[in-house]
Amino acid sequence: MRDDGIAAQNERYEIEVMVTRPSAREESRKRRLELYRAAVKGDWEIAEDILKNDGNDIADKISKVGDTVLHIAAAASRTLFVKQLVEKYYIKHCSPNDHLDLTSKNGKKYTAFSLAVASGNMELVEFLMNTKRELAEIPSGINDTLPVQLAAMFGHEKILLLLYETTKKQLKDGHLIQLLVTAIDNSLYDAALLLQKEHPKLATLRAGNKETALHALARKPLMIPNQQRKLKNFFNLC
Repeated sequence: MRDDGIAAQNERYEIEVMVTRPSAREESRKRRLELYRAAVKGDWEIAEDILKNDGNDIADKISKVGDTVLHIAAAASRTLFVKQLVEKYYIKHCSPNDHLDLTSKNGKKYTAFSLAVASGNMELVEFLMNTKRELAEIPSGINDTLPVQLAAMFGHEKILLLLYETTKKQLKDGHLIQLLVTAIDNSLYDAALLLQKEHPKLATLRAGNKETALHALARKPLMIPNQQRKLKNFFNLC
């Protein structure tokens, strides 16, 4: 016969285990949250402990918009964190057929490289581009925006010039005129002058909004002597 006392004790133990032991899903959610926070803060020590216990987390989507830990760290401009992550996991331990890919996009179709460009971190941009040059040529977002165009949109002129020199052979007229107008809109006159000098025909081309470079220039106030000089040089090129 079954001992009712022992049965009751065993049942109570099973109930306690069910209540106190988190499910695998809960543990995974907690781990991803900790990894997310570590990436935002640039805390590599915590992140590495998590990744050592479960390496699959590195490729998992850990944000609502489908970011991996690499996307998050790049967007947060955490240079040392990204370097450690890429060197230890994306390069050293990955085969060509591995699921880890520096060109992967988040739910909004942005690569980690594009997010680094948007953050304005030149050191991080150079590191990622030196690791995988093709990153500079991959469009992102719903409008398939090139990294060089993102640099112009966010006003990062040094990054714009770097990416332009790297990708200019692949840029078409449509890319160039849009890049020129955006550069003027954001007062990136050194970049605008270079574009106009190397591509004189841009003066008469129209961007997606039907504007020419001169339309964009007409909106700019002449506030400081240096700006006036650069704008005058631009008009002379046109």
